[in-house]
Amino acid sequence: MAARFWPARRCVVYNTAGNYAQTAGDGKNPLPGFLFVYCFNDLIQVLRQTGKGPLRVCFTPVGDRSVPRKEIFHDTCELLMDYKDVVFSVEEIWTFQRPSMLPDIQQQIYLQWRHYKMPIMWNAQQPQLVAQTLRSITTNVYVGKLEHRLDIRAARDCGLPEDALAVLPSLPHRKFVHKYPDGNWRIEQA
Repeated sequence: MAARFWPARRCVVYNTAGNYAQTAGDGKNPLPGFLFVYCFNDLIQVLRQTGKGPLRVCFTPVGDRSVPRKEIFHDTCELLMDYKDVVFSVEEIWTFQRPSMLPDIQQQIYLQWRHYKMPIMWNAQQPQLVAQTLRSITTNVYVGKLEHRLDIRAARDCGLPEDALAVLPSLPHRKFVHKYPDGNWRIEQA
């Protein structure tokens, strides 16, 4: 996933499950060149300091456990909507929504704010748990091996054509199907 961030001049990664790290090891995906912050106030400070300049920050909210996770995520969405002009990548996005409904703040950021240079990137180990609305507006799609019929149906909702869906159950480790915005697709290396 880190390779997908490099074209972006400004990127905020919401590290929900803590899978991203400064270095590789113990099942962690490294994000070299990213600043790692762990509380919301530090994220605010970093955004203020960078202004409109280049930005690469990975936010892993592990601070105050008395604040619900969804509230921290929604506060981050509001903050980034004010900040604008940044790629917002969310790890395990399904933890903040239901398949049948997007909370209001997520409807705003995913549907309206992408017009203000704020593209959303997301990943999910179980795409069927991602809100239908978000799956339906997804343009670039990267899908690894999926075998469960609900996962494959969710990949279909993201616009993967039938011939691409057919290869998902047999994809080798670290290979994925990449569907481009024009509808074409190919198998690529992770």
